[in-house]
Amino acid sequence: MKRPVFISLLFAFIWNFSGAQTLEKDVVHAFGLFESNKFEESVLAFNQVIDRYNKYDEKCRYFRGIVQYHLQHYDAARSDLQFAMETGNTESNLWMARLCVSSGQYKEAILFIENYLKESKQPDLTGIKKDSVFKKLHDSQEWFLLWQKNLFSEESKVHEEVAFFTGKRNFEKAHEVIETASDQFIDNSYLYELNSKVYFQEGIHQLALNEINKAISNQPENFALLKLKAKYLVQLNKHFEAVEMLTKVLEDDPGDFTSRFERANSAYHAGEYELAESDLQLYMKYFDIPDAEFLMGQVLYGKTKYLEALKYFNGLLKEDTSEAKYFLARGMTYYQTKTYKYAAYDLSMSLDLDPNNSQANLYLGITQYQLGNKELCCYYLKRAKNFGELSAIEYLQKYCD
Repeated sequence: MKRPVFISLLFAFIWNFSGAQTLEKDVVHAFGLFESNKFEESVLAFNQVIDRYNKYDEKCRYFRGIVQYHLQHYDAARSDLQFAMETGNTESNLWMARLCVSSGQYKEAILFIENYLKESKQPDLTGIKKDSVFKKLHDSQEWFLLWQKNLFSEESKVHEEVAFFTGKRNFEKAHEVIETASDQFIDNSYLYELNSKVYFQEGIHQLALNEINKAISNQPENFALLKLKAKYLVQLNKHFEAVEMLTKVLEDDPGDFTSRFERANSAYHAGEYELAESDLQLYMKYFDIPDAEFLMGQVLYGKTKYLEALKYFNGLLKEDTSEAKYFLARGMTYYQTKTYKYAAYDLSMSLDLDPNNSQANLYLGITQYQLGNKELCCYYLKRAKNFGELSAIEYLQKYCD
């Protein structure tokens, strides 16, 4: 009697799982088209997500509004951006301001900028003043008066003061500003976040991590904080934990391509090559950039797929011969395929560009051994050791007197 119920539940689970996968795929596609500036196509993709699902309505309508603005579909843009404002999206004020400038409503544009300055904790003042769209406002009295007003929130005032001192590398004073602000009615999570950024700029990454952990303990669902934590973890070479953080981010926002590339990079360093390759394949579907091609080559090298890795390194070197790391990566790959003459050439080219690279010296040393050049082998192995490559000691004992 229970079997039909079980089957119904099973089908419901399968349907929901399949639906979740389809949702993620559609969201990724929409944002991929948006980030690659394919605006006409991205409108259709956003329409599909908004029509089919509810989960990403707020974010998708905001970005669809931006796309409609770029396409000069101003009425459609206004509708979406107004919706975004009503759902608490502070940045939408700036896009509404740009929209007003485009339609000659200069005073209304000033009001939207003013709203943004009042609501944002970290307003981009430099970006606003340099924005080419807003240049039409610069000669107006309203623009002048805007910057005379005391519009900023307490958080933004602290942020600007901290930015001033960190810009001068006076980190002690920046921390003092944050400490003083803790006595005011300011969200502690925000101050922890700000303190972590100061420590990060100082290069004290462990303290930056400690501070961001305090912020996250207060706001565990703040995904911007999780991104910052991942950034700090990478600097501490804690790539497994960085992958964990970025996976949480992507579960919430699968269209975040910056986080997807960062997860691919951390997954590669953590030895999670399948995840890295999967993220890169999705990323490279929309973006054609050398960093992604190079990372894909490294991932394939890690998977011992040397011939496939060579395709990426060959392509990179066809376009750019100024990067030592490209020659090093291809030289190491040639070494693994036992094409030692090609390996020696690439590794020599790498050292011409970066003579003190310990890994390039190491691989050129062991390559020269395979070519029967013992003297050169020992020369480069000694250089590798001197530049900090500890594995060179074993080869020196094995190949050299």
